Amino acid sequence: MKTVADIIDAFGGSTAFGRICGFTQNQAARGSDMKQRGSIPVRYWPAVVQAAREKGLEGISHETLVAMHAARHDPPPGGCVLPAGSLAAASGAAASSSRLEAAE
Repeated sequence: MKTVADIIDAFGGSTAFGRICGFTQNQAARGSDMKQRGSIPVRYWPAVVQAAREKGLEGISHETLVAMHAARHDPPPGGCVLPAGSLAAASGAAASSSRLEAAE
């Protein structure tokens, strides 16, 4: 399994997948939304992994889901540059302050 679409298709499509995720209404639409976004919200992962085990579907695990979703959010080559004043910049300032206090 390489994509969310592969997983949804392995379960028999959007309606079946929506049912596995626990939706009682609009199952096809919910499954279809996830397929279109290429993302399964984390709160549904336990049900997806359990259903895959029960159906004997290989290649669907928490590790697979993490890798699949992480690949969608990998930073561009050269890393991620955060603007000044961002959380990273504030964290760096706090770390510098802590080092100064420890040196005193």
